[in-house]
Amino acid sequence: MNHQDTPPPLTLEQAHQMALDHFNAGRLPECEGLCHTILETLPQHTPTLNMLGAIAQQVGRYDLSAERFQQAITQDSHNAQSHLGLGLSLLKLDQPGQAEICFNQALDLNPNCFQSLCMLGSLRTQRGEPEAAMTLLEQSLTINPHYLLATERMAQAASLAGDLEKASSLYRACHTQTQNSLHLILTSQAQMQAGEIEAAATTYREALSKVLPQSSSPKAPPSSLDGKLEQVIALQHFGRSGTMLFHSLFDGHPEITTLPGVLFNTLFMPNTEARLDLSWHHSNWRGSLVDRFMDLCGFLFDPCGYRGPMAEPDAAANLGFDCMGEDRTQKLSLNPGPFRNHLMTLLEDYPTIDMPTLFKLIHIAYEKSQERPNPEARRIFYHIHNTQIEAFHRLLARFPDTRLLTALREPVQSLESLLYEKLSRANRPELDSASRQAATRSAYDDAAACFQAMWENMFLPAHAVIPSIGVRLEDLKSSPKTIMPKLAAWAGIAHHASLYQSTFQGLSYWGPSSKLTPKIRGFEGSSVQRKVGALFSKRDALVFRTLFYPFRVHFGYQQADESVFRHDLNEIKPMLQQPLDFETTWLSKQTQGREKPQEQPAYHTFHNSLQAAWNCLNQRHGWRGLPAWLRP
Repeated sequence: MNHQDTPPPLTLEQAHQMALDHFNAGRLPECEGLCHTILETLPQHTPTLNMLGAIAQQVGRYDLSAERFQQAITQDSHNAQSHLGLGLSLLKLDQPGQAEICFNQALDLNPNCFQSLCMLGSLRTQRGEPEAAMTLLEQSLTINPHYLLATERMAQAASLAGDLEKASSLYRACHTQTQNSLHLILTSQAQMQAGEIEAAATTYREALSKVLPQSSSPKAPPSSLDGKLEQVIALQHFGRSGTMLFHSLFDGHPEITTLPGVLFNTLFMPNTEARLDLSWHHSNWRGSLVDRFMDLCGFLFDPCGYRGPMAEPDAAANLGFDCMGEDRTQKLSLNPGPFRNHLMTLLEDYPTIDMPTLFKLIHIAYEKSQERPNPEARRIFYHIHNTQIEAFHRLLARFPDTRLLTALREPVQSLESLLYEKLSRANRPELDSASRQAATRSAYDDAAACFQAMWENMFLPAHAVIPSIGVRLEDLKSSPKTIMPKLAAWAGIAHHASLYQSTFQGLSYWGPSSKLTPKIRGFEGSSVQRKVGALFSKRDALVFRTLFYPFRVHFGYQQADESVFRHDLNEIKPMLQQPLDFETTWLSKQTQGREKPQEQPAYHTFHNSLQAAWNCLNQRHGWRGLPAWLRP
C-alpha cells in the first residue's frame, strides 16, 4: 500500500469524539475499545475515564463504574462530571449519603449542573422532604426546562406532599414531551386519588388508546375463532386476600377457560412479548413460536419442577400445587406433547398472528390437552395476581371488554398476613451471617412495597372505565350460596355446581400454605376469623385502620364516622415520622439489635408511602372511585 493511502493517525480530540459518537449510538463495545486505546497513550485523560464509567453504568457494573469515576477524580478533582457520575453509581450501590456528597461537589464546581440538582431533589423526596425537594427540582428545570427526569421527580414529590393536582399536571407535561402512555396512566392515578373521577376516566381511556405502539403486529385475519373468548374476567388481589380460592372455584365451570399458573400474569409485559417474537416471516414460525412459549412458560406444564427464565423460588409450594387431590399426594402437571400438537394445529389457520389471538389459542390448546376440558368455554378467567402496571394496562388495551374482579379482605388483617409472610422469609436458620443480612434487606424491601401497592389498588383508574367489582373473602367463606350466584351473574356465566368446588384440572385444591393459618381449605373460615396481632401492635393497627378508612367504610368493615376519622388522622400523624412497632421489633430480632429501621433504604420507601396516603386523606373528602361491593 502506498504510504499516501494510509489514513493519518487520529488526534486525541478526534479519537474522543469518535468514542462519544459510538457511545451515543449505543455501540458500547466499540466505544470501550477506543477508550482503552486512548488511555494507552494518555492514562490520565479524565473525559475518557468518565466515558468508561458511563459505559459501566449502562451495563449495570456500578462497582466498576464507581472505580472509573474515582480514577477520573484522582486525575482532576475539579471535573464536575466525574463527581456527578460517581454519585450516580453510589446511589445504585445503596450509598445515598456518599452520593449526596458527590452531587454537592459537582454543584460547587458547576452551579448549572442541573443533573446534580435533580438528584439532590430526589434524595430529599426519598427522605420525606417533598417541599425541599421541589425547590431543588425547580432550580434544575430553570436551567434545563426540558429535563424529563426532573419533571418526573417533581411529580413524585408533589404526590408525596399531597398536591395531587400539581402531580397530575406534571405527569401530563411528561406525556407532552415523550408521548409515553405510562405518563398518562400516572396522570389518571393522581386524578383518581384526588377524587377527580371523571377526569381520571377520560385520561385513562386516552392512555389505553396509546398503550400499544402503532408499529405492533397487525391484527390476525378473521377465522373460526372470531368473536369467541373476547371477554376476559381479570382477578386481582388486595393484599393477601384469597385469590387462589377465587380462581379455583371458576376453574371447573363449563363456560370458563383458565390457566392455573399465576406466573402467567407476566405474559403481557413488553419484554415477554418481545421474547415470544410474533414473527411470521419464515416457514417454521409456528413451531418456533410454540417452542419459545413453552420454554418461557414451562411452569404451565410442570409447576413443581420448572426452572426456566420466569421461575420463582418455591412457587409451586407457595401456591399449593405440590399437594393436590383428595389425599394431597398429587402434583399439578400437564403433558406438554398434546398441548404442543393442539397449539400447532390451531395456528395452521393463521398466516399471521397477534397477541390477543395467541392468548386465546393458548387457552383453547390448554383445554384440549386436559382430561376434563371445557369445550364450550366463552370467557377467559385470567389471574393477574400481582398487578404489574404495564402488563395490566396492556391487557386492558388488547381486551377492552375485560371485567375486573378484586378479591378483598379486611385490609389491616390482609396487610398483616402479607407482611408476616414477606418478613418470615428472612428467618431461615440455614442462612449464614452475610446471607441473612441480604435476606433481611430483601424481605424489608418486599414488605415496604406492600402498603403502597394496596393503596394504589384502592384507586385504580381502571375502576372508572371498566366494570369492576369487589368481593370480600369473608362473605365468600360465610355465604357462598349467596355470593356465587351473584358473582356468576356479574361475570355473565350460568350458576353451576362447579362454583362450589375448589379444583384445578379436576384435582381437589387445598390452597397455598400460610404461616399464620396453615391448614385451611375451601370455605373454612379460620383465616378471616383470626384477630390482628401476630405482627402489628395496637398502635400499628390504629395507623393502618385509619389509613384504610375509606376502604373499610366502603366495603362494610366499619361504620362511617368522619369526626372520629379526623381525630384518628391527627393522632397518627406523628407516628408516621418514626418506625412502627413491628419494624423495630422485627429488625431488632433479625440483627440482634445492631441495626435500626431508619438505617434501611426500605424504611424511607415505606414511610413515604404512609405519608403520601395521610396527605391524600387529610385533603380529600368523599371516596368515590372504589369498585362496587358485591354484597351478600
